[in-house]
Amino acid sequence: MSTTYTTVGQNIYNYIDAISITAILATGWAKKANYPLKQLDNSQYPAFFVVPAEGHVEELDPIIGDHIVSYWVYLVDTFEDDSLIEDRLRQLVDAVQTQVVKLRRLPNTLHADCTDVEIKGTWGASQDEGERFYRLQLDVHVSESLI
Repeated sequence: MSTTYTTVGQNIYNYIDAISITAILATGWAKKANYPLKQLDNSQYPAFFVVPAEGHVEELDPIIGDHIVSYWVYLVDTFEDDSLIEDRLRQLVDAVQTQVVKLRRLPNTLHADCTDVEIKGTWGASQDEGERFYRLQLDVHVSESLI
């Protein structure tokens, strides 16, 4: 358990970073991080960042626990040109989600003891930051020894 958050978080970041978005945006991501991003300027969009959301352990038996760590992957763009940006963000979400769904079949990509990955997403906006975003949640199940 001691490196679950570190390992899973870094592997999610690496997985998202490796997804090609050049068909949507020739220059790729303007900004990307494995930590929360704040106050981006218009030259730093679109962006993505990965942050831990929550975690808990379900005891499967006296020896094995199913540790569930949840991560949020934010795909962020600006409101600068609403119709153009909305279309671009939807295309980015489609591209990323298409690849992330593959993690359901290859959960060990995120952690050697990973048994399952649950995926869900939420659309939102921050009027204060002038951003439109999609928050993808990955619930990663890792079976680990409790002793």
